[in-house]
Amino acid sequence: MTIMFNKRRFVSALLSCLLLASCGSGAVVNDTSVTDSDSTEPEVTMDPIYSDLPTGDFGGQTVRFLGECGTNWAIIQLSSDEINGEIINDKMYEADRLIEKKLNVKIESDYLENSGDVNAIVQNAVAAGEDEYDVYDMPSDIAGRLIPGGYFRDISDLTGISDKVWWDKNTRDSLTFGGKCYSLLGDVSLMLGESHYVIFQNKDIAADIGLDNIYDTVKSGKWTLDKFGEDLKKAAQDTNGNGEMDFEDRWGLGIYQVAMTYFMLAGENPIVKTDSDGIPYFDGIDERMADMYTKIRTILFDPEHTTIGGKNVPAGADWKDPFMQGRSLYLFEPLGHSKKMRDSKFDFAIIPMPKYDENQKEYMTPILQYVHTMYVTVANQKTDVIGATLENMAAEYYKTLRPAYYEAVLENKRVRDDESIEMLEIIFKNRELNPAVVFDWKITTILNEAALYGRDNIVSNVEKKLNQIQKAINDTVDFYRQ
Repeated sequence: MTIMFNKRRFVSALLSCLLLASCGSGAVVNDTSVTDSDSTEPEVTMDPIYSDLPTGDFGGQTVRFLGECGTNWAIIQLSSDEINGEIINDKMYEADRLIEKKLNVKIESDYLENSGDVNAIVQNAVAAGEDEYDVYDMPSDIAGRLIPGGYFRDISDLTGISDKVWWDKNTRDSLTFGGKCYSLLGDVSLMLGESHYVIFQNKDIAADIGLDNIYDTVKSGKWTLDKFGEDLKKAAQDTNGNGEMDFEDRWGLGIYQVAMTYFMLAGENPIVKTDSDGIPYFDGIDERMADMYTKIRTILFDPEHTTIGGKNVPAGADWKDPFMQGRSLYLFEPLGHSKKMRDSKFDFAIIPMPKYDENQKEYMTPILQYVHTMYVTVANQKTDVIGATLENMAAEYYKTLRPAYYEAVLENKRVRDDESIEMLEIIFKNRELNPAVVFDWKITTILNEAALYGRDNIVSNVEKKLNQIQKAINDTVDFYRQ
C-alpha cells in the first residue's frame, strides 16, 4: 500500500486544529487522515456541534447586511447572490442558499464607499427609531466610538447567538466589560483572518546580505526585537551612492506610526490593564512600558533604515513602496496585504511579529484595529431572525468557507512555500483584538504620535494627559455598567 503524503494538506489540518483551540473548545474535529487512494470519499458524519443550531420558519423575512467596499487589501464580502467561479464567492453562495432554505429567509448585502458612510447610516437609523439594515459590518475602532453612545444591542439580545468555536472567544472576552459585549467577530466574516498583523520578509535580500534562514530563527524562539533590529541595519544601503538614505535606496523596514502600539502588544504588554472583574484601567506608564517604548522607537523608528509613513516618505509615495518594489527587507502589515503580493517578482516569507526578548515564551499576534466586527442597532426589533441567521451563517462558513480560505486562498495563491504555512500556525495560535486599539482612549494615539515625532520622554508625555485618558476609559466603562 502506498501512502500519498501532501505536506500542505497535512499542515492545513494542523492549522485548523490550532484555530479550533484558539477560538474555544467543544468541537469534534473531523477526520483528516490521509488515505491510500485519492478517489476514496471520506465517510460523512454529522458533527454534534451543529446539532442544536437555531431553526424555524421566519416567513421569508430579509436579513440585510451593510458594509463598506473601500478596503482593497482584504476579503470583505458578506454574502453572495450568484455563482461566479471564484471559490470564496461560490462557497458563500452555497452556504447562503442552504441557510435561506433552512430558515425561510432572504440574505442580502449592500456596500457603501467607506466606513464613515456606514457610521452615518447607523446614527440616522437610531435617531429615526427604525432601521432598514439588520447587521452592520464595521471597523472595530470606528464602531468603538459609537458603542458608548448606546447605538448597538448587547449581543445577548440576539436570540440564538452561542459561544461556539465559530465566534472568536478571545475577541468576545477582550471586548466584554461588566458582562456586556456589543461586538460580534468570527467566521461570519473572513476579514478576521486577513487582519492578523505579520512581518513580510524579502527572502532575496535576506540571502544577499547573508541572514540566517528566517524560519529556523522563528522556530528556535530567537526571533526577537533585537534580532529584527540587527537585520534592519544590515539591509539598509545607500545604493545610489549619494551619501544619504533616499527613498529609492534599499531599506530595512516599512512601517507606519501604529507600529509602536502593535509591537508593544506583540511583546506581551497589554497597554491598558484590567482588574479582577475584567474592567479596564490605566494608571500611567510603568518602568517596563517606558523601556519598551524606548527600545521599539529606537529600533523601528530610525529613518536611517526604516521608511515611516508620515515621516520620511515623499509626497505621492507610499511607505510600502520600497518593499513592494523589492527594495526593502521587511514590511509590517496585516496578512491580507499578501493579496497584493501574488505577482511579486521577488520571493517572500510570511512570519510572526518578533518577541520582545527571549524571555517571552510565545509569539503574540495583534489583530488590526480596523478589523470588521458586526453590530445590530437598538432601533432593530428583529432579534430572533437576525440571531438565527447570524448563528447559522457563522457555523456554515466555519464548516465550508474557512477551510476554502486557508487552503485555496492562503496556501495555494498567496504563500510561496510550505514553511510560510507553518508560520501561519504560529501566527494564528495566540491572537488578540486588544480593547486599547478598539477604543483608543487617547493612550494609543499618544504612544504612536510620540514614536512618529521622536519624543524621548514618554512618561512625561502621558502624565500631561493622564486625566484625559482616565476620563475616556471611565466614560466607556460607565456605559457598560449601566
